[in-house]
Amino acid sequence: MIRLYAQIGGIFLIMAGLFGFLVGEHSILEPLDIYYVEDAVHLLLGAVLAYAGLTTHGQRFLGAAVGGAAILAMLIGVAGFTPISHWFAEHGVDPRPWGMAHSVFHFAIGVPTLAVWYWSRRQAKIGDTVTLHTRA
Repeated sequence: MIRLYAQIGGIFLIMAGLFGFLVGEHSILEPLDIYYVEDAVHLLLGAVLAYAGLTTHGQRFLGAAVGGAAILAMLIGVAGFTPISHWFAEHGVDPRPWGMAHSVFHFAIGVPTLAVWYWSRRQAKIGDTVTLHTRA
């Protein structure tokens, strides 16, 4: 399940990053406060997730990629409700402070991603326990 989630999430983020670069800053997605820096982050994170989901590097790398994406999305969601986004705007990282839609969208992505990561870790621990008991 986590592998499929990483594949779909990675492809979605790559497409979102490419779409953001193609349409520019002023598009129908303006309420989400999308900017070129964020497009680059979407491409990079999407590449990491897709790589983790499409290769067989093991469960640890896959879990780290999905868990990292979940934590990053949740942190961005929280940052939108704090003065941090205003600081980014004042120092040229982002042209304007993040709005409510931007923060809510990142929470809406981060919460299920965190749930998938947690569920996959729980399933792996249950699987390890079952394996240990059946070998004895």
